[in-house]
Amino acid sequence: MSSAEVKVIDGVSILHLDYSNVAIEDSQASLDGFATLIRAYPPRGALVVNDFSQVNFNSENVALLREYVRGNRPHIRAAAVVGITGLKKAIFRSVVILTGRSDLFLCDTIDEACRRLVGIARGRVPAPSTD
Repeated sequence: MSSAEVKVIDGVSILHLDYSNVAIEDSQASLDGFATLIRAYPPRGALVVNDFSQVNFNSENVALLREYVRGNRPHIRAAAVVGITGLKKAIFRSVVILTGRSDLFLCDTIDEACRRLVGIARGRVPAPSTD
């Protein structure tokens, strides 16, 4: 079951999207719900943490993920992804390349991701390139 919440850290709003343990058959519904949330933000207005811990990937949900990531691009200032380890990093890299989303980055923990996003919002950490 996926969930979403807005966390305010040092006055910075971060949208935390939790995909952890989402079953493959529930991928479409989760992505559709999260897309609605993200696309309500103004252009380059969202700072997002995506938790993909314990998610299994197959060709179908990777294709859904690519479309989801591509469609969210105009609304994302920066997005961190956690829970990607081992061979799943290759899937992550392919999604980044195929969608042109250089504003995505990997972190080991949600806390690390939030600290980096707050740093980006405050101008202390360079934002990932969107070119």
